[in-house]
Amino acid sequence: MGKNDGNDFAKFKVAYALNKLLQKNKKIYERNRKQGIEDLLLDHSFDRIASRTGLRIATISEVFNGKADPKFSTISLILQSLRVNYSGFGRLLDNVTDAEAKAYMDAKLPSKKIRTR
Repeated sequence: MGKNDGNDFAKFKVAYALNKLLQKNKKIYERNRKQGIEDLLLDHSFDRIASRTGLRIATISEVFNGKADPKFSTISLILQSLRVNYSGFGRLLDNVTDAEAKAYMDAKLPSKKIRTR
């Protein structure tokens, strides 16, 4: 393992947990939409999170894709937008397995293609 591998793994673990929260909100949004319910406080996309937090969509994307080492304040804003408190996020993060985080990291990192002649 390289010097930053542990930090990279932690970023992907956080990113995976945040994505689980976003997917949960998307499911709620779809269910509500089918029932004709509009919940203006339910953030279910990067656009909605950006408009509520003032963060750039690019910043949000980088955090959710494990490409950024987010500041605590950034995570805090995203959690507020997703209507999750710190203890709830901590429980979710604790339940993310290393295998889930690794699979997410492998899916998000660009693969190194070997050129053949």
